[in-house]
Amino acid sequence: MKYRINRYPSFTLTLVVLLLASFAGAGCSTLTPVTWKERVEKQVGLSSLALHYKVAGKQQAGKEVLLLLHGFGESSFTWRYLVNDLAKEYRVISLDLKGFGNSPKPRDGRYSVYDQALAVRQFIEQQQLRHVTLIGHSLGGGVALALALMSQTAPWHVDHLVVIGAAAYAQNLPSMLEDLRRPVIGEVGVYLVSPHYQARKAYEYSFYDDRKIPHEGVLESARNFARPGSRYVYLQSARQLVPDDISAISRHYRSIQSPTLIVWGYEDQVVPRRYALRLHKAIPDSQLAFIHRAGHMPQEEKPEQTLQEILRFLKARGHSHPPI
Repeated sequence: MKYRINRYPSFTLTLVVLLLASFAGAGCSTLTPVTWKERVEKQVGLSSLALHYKVAGKQQAGKEVLLLLHGFGESSFTWRYLVNDLAKEYRVISLDLKGFGNSPKPRDGRYSVYDQALAVRQFIEQQQLRHVTLIGHSLGGGVALALALMSQTAPWHVDHLVVIGAAAYAQNLPSMLEDLRRPVIGEVGVYLVSPHYQARKAYEYSFYDDRKIPHEGVLESARNFARPGSRYVYLQSARQLVPDDISAISRHYRSIQSPTLIVWGYEDQVVPRRYALRLHKAIPDSQLAFIHRAGHMPQEEKPEQTLQEILRFLKARGHSHPPI
């Protein structure tokens, strides 16, 4: 990603860089290594959060609960094309992950996939949910996978798992995320480049057909980025996006017993489709559905096809638990 900062006088820009460099070390540091042992097992410094969420569909006996988890830089708004149709058959809860959308943005340095999963686990237990279907996109897909692993020793059960373009393995990150991970460069990009420009560029990289980029999606992403505390969250999340032990943890995907649907944009540049094939091979009871002529956000670029795949999967499986 090429930042458009040449409109600033060179002296001013140099001064800004020096000022940012003075606190860059504190901004990019993390409290503990990003490993399952440190973040999930020890849970040192874990705080209780009231995540923002929206509910659609009526709560009634036997109605399956779908918990929707968005990706990096997004919010529950990304599910707008799917929620109403899903709510006809299911109770749908759309979460804003920790630090995103309207959820709290604590400056605690804990924004890894594992930390997000712990916050969602708290939410599940606060809501006294006993059976959930997790639907996660990108970062949210990685969170859903971590929750599926956590559920093996939890008082709640993941009935079904749907992951869309999931962050599941070690990989090369898009240039705009790599820039955010770099000291000083990340701060300069986050604080000097306009939210609208960054949101538009993110959509362009995530969509296969730029003509389908939704104007309201760009505006919402820009609004979220401009919220107080969001820039800190984006920097921390980018720098902790790939856990230090991801290679070891990903080997545990084969222990996931929940019926799983893997949905992928066939032209995904952010998380290429070879990772979909790898994940499908790893999870024993999994199905793979490619959405052709779609990139990293099929829930927005090809919502009808994405919805069809999810409904087909859920209806074919039926209820896997007694009525709630």
